[in-house]
Amino acid sequence: MDRSTLLKLEDMELIRRALEFSTAAHAAVGQKRKYTGDDYIVHPVAVSEIVAAFGGTKEMIAAALLHDTVEDTKVTREQIAEEFGWKIFKLVVELTDVTKPGDGNRATRKAIEAKRLGMASKEAQMIKLADLIDNTKSIVKHDPKFAKVYIQEKIDLLEAMDKVHGTDLYMKANLQLQEIHD
Repeated sequence: MDRSTLLKLEDMELIRRALEFSTAAHAAVGQKRKYTGDDYIVHPVAVSEIVAAFGGTKEMIAAALLHDTVEDTKVTREQIAEEFGWKIFKLVVELTDVTKPGDGNRATRKAIEAKRLGMASKEAQMIKLADLIDNTKSIVKHDPKFAKVYIQEKIDLLEAMDKVHGTDLYMKANLQLQEIHD
């Protein structure tokens, strides 16, 4: 085997471990997708597939699989660092919401998150774009009333995440918004 084949095998091993870890974490708390009742892991998998399709690194793909574990399960930031190392830990932390209901109403919390995500790395912003794209599909299909609120939040967030402006993934997210409005 040549070096490039070995690196690809190492990449696949990391991604497999992230998938197994995330699957177990979400299953341990019985988390399901809100509108469909599907096992929650379908969302992180969809996000990771979008990230991969747009040239994400192995760390970005793994972080996409893990992006909701700290926020939605009993997994700690320390566990992510221990299991997956600094690069993936940093991305997961950048993607984890920090606001709580006591921080204000939904609009206030989303504004805080948009400001925070605007300071995140380009790699974290790319993963967040993939997350928004997948969530938008589900929300528009299953909850048109809430979709109106969500779409405005997405517009505000896209504006704040200026490190990804002009990327193909950013253009895909914007196109998705245009298609919804048409």
